[in-house]
Amino acid sequence: MSTVETARLLWLEAAAIAVGYAAFGAAGHARFARLTMVLAIHALVGFMVGLALGMPGEVGGHLAVRALFAAQSLAAFGLAAALTRLRLDAGVAAAISAAVMLALVCGPALGEALAAASDDPATVRTRAHAASPAFAATIAIGLDIRLDASLYARLPSAIMEMHMIPWYWTALAFGGAGLALVTIAALRRPRPGRALAATLVAVVALGALGACKKKEPAGTATGSGTATATASGSGAATGTGAATGATPTGPSTAAIDASMTRGVDFLASQRGEGDLIGGHPGTTALAALAMVSSGAGKDDPRVAPSLAALAKLAKPDGAIFDKDYPVYVTAISVLAFQKAGVEPELVKKGQAWLAGKQFDENNKVDAKDPNYGGVGYGVDEKHPDADLSNLHFALDAIKDAELSNHAEVLARAQKFVERCQNRTESNDQAWAGNDGGFVYKPGASKAGATASSGSMTYAGIASFLYTRADAKDPRVVAALDYIRANYSVDENPGMGAKGLFYHYHMMARALGLVGERTIVDSDGQAHDWPAELAAKLAGMQKPDGSWANTDETFWENNPSIATARAVLALAHARAAMK
Repeated sequence: MSTVETARLLWLEAAAIAVGYAAFGAAGHARFARLTMVLAIHALVGFMVGLALGMPGEVGGHLAVRALFAAQSLAAFGLAAALTRLRLDAGVAAAISAAVMLALVCGPALGEALAAASDDPATVRTRAHAASPAFAATIAIGLDIRLDASLYARLPSAIMEMHMIPWYWTALAFGGAGLALVTIAALRRPRPGRALAATLVAVVALGALGACKKKEPAGTATGSGTATATASGSGAATGTGAATGATPTGPSTAAIDASMTRGVDFLASQRGEGDLIGGHPGTTALAALAMVSSGAGKDDPRVAPSLAALAKLAKPDGAIFDKDYPVYVTAISVLAFQKAGVEPELVKKGQAWLAGKQFDENNKVDAKDPNYGGVGYGVDEKHPDADLSNLHFALDAIKDAELSNHAEVLARAQKFVERCQNRTESNDQAWAGNDGGFVYKPGASKAGATASSGSMTYAGIASFLYTRADAKDPRVVAALDYIRANYSVDENPGMGAKGLFYHYHMMARALGLVGERTIVDSDGQAHDWPAELAAKLAGMQKPDGSWANTDETFWENNPSIATARAVLALAHARAAMK
């Protein structure tokens, strides 16, 4: 039995016990404190069983999920007990409690129907989101749907897996147990009129199950995450072996376009002094690239001022920056100009400047130096400090440049990219491992020590492709193996919430370049990655059109930065759907 199947059984058992507490507690006038203790013990035992079975997730997350379940069950008992104390027949009280719990579980069905009829991506919720009884309860007591979605987004997918069973099965557990207990209570206290009322309430409650139940297409399966996909083929991008999955239920392309438009509107609203977005040229360049990638034209009043502001920062030698991060700002500005189709001379000069800042023999760095072939935030030749993130953007900017030494620049860059990969067959550095993933720079990872991370692995894949490798290259295949083993749209593998929106941007860019819409993970589950990514981002967008990370690492708590990366990710995902 798989971990998810075991988790489902535990939750079905827990649902039945919850209604049992409500019905028998009411019938027996049991002490509230005593049943509360029993409920707490049950929740603790369930938590310990979950750990013993090796269910994924952090300890705090397991406790949080169990606490949500305990509160929900306690509410059911409290309602039944209160109704009984008002001299309502115990059977009727239990039936009403079961119906209320059923309504809480079925609650997301109405929200899903409304979301499906709306083009507003902020109201689109995922199947996984709707599957949670605990989160359905928060909606029922008045939490705003967007706040609820943002709360959901902060919990790792592995934790949420514990209660991501289809809502109708949970409803069946509540309703079925409630009907059985109502019948028992009615037989214990035979009062024909009240017994009939109890039965009618139970029948209505169970009837709601049939009305709410969503029909699943043949050959589909519900699992964790936002959507699953039909398996297709095998190879470098999709893996081998049989894949299981379901037709994706992500946002429509129209909804994605609407989400990007709202993101662009937000970015434009953040323009301040000097027409800089977020008060910095780097943020402005990223935002401008996001806006033009979403489809905004060079003359669009939301983007034109930012493009002009970047052009004013151009230096005679080709660099485009103000006071800091010259390579990063230049590279992304060049990309924005290229995408918008403006400033061709600045593009050429910027590309030549970027190529000239590569650490190589001309910059007094020999081929044995780990920085060889890379670029960094600074341009200090005496203290080279190259990293894969800067190189990724620089390579994107110069990949099609008309440079006399273009081939040599790309070859040197490929050597640096090799030295960022945990693959001993191609990495000549002693620290290298063999999971195929990538680190931030040779010998150092933002995930700690030399551990691979999802975001840098996607950056590594794109960088290899920029340097004229292809998806069948063994180094790219090894990187895709890491992705299959660590695929996620809920976190940045190896780093959790850190750099989450950077991860989304890199993911969409790299997989778009690979050219495969379906990724089959190491468990054989097929993922329609653009649909899953778009659905995830739609659920995280705020009412004002922005995104923001709850983790402040890499400044992603700044909504201008997070929103620009989210729009870029959606733009690449949208392109991959064509």
